[in-house]
Amino acid sequence: FNMTGWNYGYYGMYFYYNQSANLTVSHEIINNRINNFGYYGIYLYYPQNVATAAKVKVYNNIISSNNSGSYTGYYGIYFYSFNAACNADFYHNTILMNGTQTATTSTCLYNTGSNVVNIKNNIFAVYSGASTPLYLVTSPIANTVNYNNYYNATGATANLVYRGTFYNNTSFKTATAGGDSSFNTAPSFTSRTATPYANLSLANGCDGFGTNLTADVPVDYIGVTRNTVTPNPGAYEFTGGSANNLAVQSLITP
Repeated sequence: FNMTGWNYGYYGMYFYYNQSANLTVSHEIINNRINNFGYYGIYLYYPQNVATAAKVKVYNNIISSNNSGSYTGYYGIYFYSFNAACNADFYHNTILMNGTQTATTSTCLYNTGSNVVNIKNNIFAVYSGASTPLYLVTSPIANTVNYNNYYNATGATANLVYRGTFYNNTSFKTATAGGDSSFNTAPSFTSRTATPYANLSLANGCDGFGTNLTADVPVDYIGVTRNTVTPNPGAYEFTGGSANNLAVQSLITP
């Protein structure tokens, strides 16, 4: 979805009361790319109408907000569930907020209503404005939010996660915040500022490692087989060679 009419491009994808009571067939939102959304990248409101309905599956999506015009992105994914027991998996998504929002509730992923969502192996990156990479109004139980890369380029101690309170780079890495195996590093996107659309594949393997989710997400956005030992977060699997964990960020001198 390439949204060029940003003054009115409010929704990338809109699901409103698509309520399912099916116990085995899921709503699946997989392998989508939404460029330059105006307000909501993906709007998911009441996708289930019984707590035992099959989980919502949101995998391998690439979502990037607009950076100018009337609307510059408020929610990458907005998930509103009617019951705390409604299950959803958010795996291997790459979501960027590039706009000028002034509210910290603006976010890559917003969850309210469900406390059994699984949020793993995602890249949530904020490059401007007051957005928070992950915003959990309803806090999931246990350590089901983990192995994500939370990045906020607006400041060294900028917000990374909201989960009852705000957490930054000094406090997010716990099971009750952003996950004890999550990380905070600048994603190695090949060309984030390319025009007309960014190239958000990974330029190197220094983006941290996720957990093995190949039972659910065996391949990446373009069909590359996921690494079962050191899978990359986000929609793309790094394929450029050895996935090292050390890279030069900048030269102090000369």
